[in-house]
Amino acid sequence: MVSLKLEKGKINLMRMFDSVYVVLQDIVKFGDLTQMSEANGIYDAMTSVEFVFILHFLIEMLGITDDLCQAL
Repeated sequence: MVSLKLEKGKINLMRMFDSVYVVLQDIVKFGDLTQMSEANGIYDAMTSVEFVFILHFLIEMLGITDDLCQAL
């Protein structure tokens, strides 16, 4: 049950990541120069190794926290 919830959370998180990417692409295509610059900066930050590492770290920590809460 716990692993199923964690896997479902990972899937939802990845879906959200893709949606954010699509929105950022739309801003780059249709936004003004300032919006395009900001969208590119956000995309670069989101695809950096540090961001992805922290994202996976948080997923693992939430899974461990959920296991501990269920044990109590």
